[in-house]
Amino acid sequence: MGIFGCFKPNVEKMKRKGDLKGLITALGYENSAEIRGQAATALGNLRDARAVEPLAAAMTDSDSDVQLKARQALAEIGVPSIRALVRRMKEEDGEIRLAATETLGNIANPDLGQTLAAALTTDPGRDETVLLLRSAVNALVALLDDPEPRVRIAAIRVLGRVNHPRVVEILIELLREEPGDAPLAAATALANLRDPNALGPVLDVLRDEDVSVRRFAEVVLRMGVELRKRADTADDEAVMMMLMLLHQGRMEVFDRNPVKWRNWWTENGQLLPSPPEWIARARQNGF
Repeated sequence: MGIFGCFKPNVEKMKRKGDLKGLITALGYENSAEIRGQAATALGNLRDARAVEPLAAAMTDSDSDVQLKARQALAEIGVPSIRALVRRMKEEDGEIRLAATETLGNIANPDLGQTLAAALTTDPGRDETVLLLRSAVNALVALLDDPEPRVRIAAIRVLGRVNHPRVVEILIELLREEPGDAPLAAATALANLRDPNALGPVLDVLRDEDVSVRRFAEVVLRMGVELRKRADTADDEAVMMMLMLLHQGRMEVFDRNPVKWRNWWTENGQLLPSPPEWIARARQNGF
């Protein structure tokens, strides 16, 4: 019958008492997936590092809802979960690698991107936390060669929160792959990072005839706007070139609808640089 005998675990009571041991035991209660899920959520709320390994094991529970709640709990516990997640990111099962990567990306307290970026700029010495955080970045980079496309995309999305020159360089390199979901995800990640150094390389890819301009147009456009909102750091000429590409019939992002394009320009155009000679040239082209 197990440790609880004929009685169901009272998860709510354990939670109120902070009964970590009881909740971990309830997480393995075979007779009810509902109770296992409640125990996972309660363990996440406690944010005790001692719950990490049992929760990591619950990521492969027979019930999908328990799996989800275990992942959510690990993300809530935060940095103490990283070691177990990195280990899971190296599993043979692609679904487990995907779940672990997405869970790592859901860590929000402290902000995961800032935490990983700080670790990359810190001399680790013998600091175990810094070494652990760096191992997480290395694991994410390793997944960029994963045979499972969804795992690659998940890793790119997490790296897209890490504003560090090394990561930016890696994402830029991904842009040069054959058109597909990975380079598009990399472009989106670079746009979200809003790193002025990334705008030029992204636009270099737009100039490459072997890359689909249309697929990158929206994210690069957003990148230019966000940079302009932040400071006068955008490459004016590059942004103008990109806008001209869009204007010259490459408007799939707006469903080739001139009305949508003009509405976008009305709302956002003033945020972008406006060299008089470019405006004159655009008007000559019927803009």
